[in-house]
Amino acid sequence: IRLGRPEQQVMVGEGAYSVKWFLRYGSPVQYADLSERFEEQQIDTSWLAKTIGFQPGLLAPIISRQTMVGVMVIGTDGIEPESHEALEVFLETVSGPLALAIQNSRVTDDLIRVQAMESFHKISSFVLHDLKNSVGMLDLLLRNARANIDNPEFQQSMLGTIRDAVDRQQKIIARLSD
Repeated sequence: IRLGRPEQQVMVGEGAYSVKWFLRYGSPVQYADLSERFEEQQIDTSWLAKTIGFQPGLLAPIISRQTMVGVMVIGTDGIEPESHEALEVFLETVSGPLALAIQNSRVTDDLIRVQAMESFHKISSFVLHDLKNSVGMLDLLLRNARANIDNPEFQQSMLGTIRDAVDRQQKIIARLSD
């Protein structure tokens, strides 16, 4: 279970039991009740208040498609005990849409990563193709240079081929920089 803001997320050591319990229970629970139930399983919950910096009062699982995506922790200090039930109903009401929003955000992030990888693949394919062409031109030039290096026409052709290969590679570098 991950709790807290992204920069201070904490993994619960006994996460498997916690997740199973929250999925089974599925609705907001008083922290005191949770602590009592977890003590029976010899699971210490005192770390939670230390981690989040306040005394938890209510915990609401954020569940979407039988997957727990998080837990909302609400402090109830200063809130009348009679209001806890209304707060539980509110948390239960918002946890479903919140879970879907979190999962949609994760799916969107995954899609963006996949699209970035696809773009990288297309660019790298283009670059490799052009580099192969340039290397092929230079390789052919080297093979012919041994036999024709003294020929003035070959020398002119060789300089043109080298210039073309350099121009192609400079265009590739410019496109990659853009």
